[in-house]
Amino acid sequence: MRRRRRPGGISCKKIVRELTNYMEGLSDASLNIKIEKHIEQCHKCRNLLETTQKMLQLVGDEDAFLKAFEKHTKTEPEVPSQTEKKYCTKKK
Repeated sequence: MRRRRRPGGISCKKIVRELTNYMEGLSDASLNIKIEKHIEQCHKCRNLLETTQKMLQLVGDEDAFLKAFEKHTKTEPEVPSQTEKKYCTKKK
């Protein structure tokens, strides 16, 4: 049986488990080095880190979120679905 490669001496599963602690600066220095080496070599974990960082940046930027939400709600009027038209209209 062929053994899977573990960049930085750490598995992708461990990266996923430790990513939050790493991003918040709560993991120890030796683990940080392993994570950083792994992320340099593993595009999947690097993408996970970058995507998570971007998502947190967007969620943390309340102004950007609200502006996008306001723009969306102002430009697209609410159109009732066929089900709403059928069952939510008053019968005369």
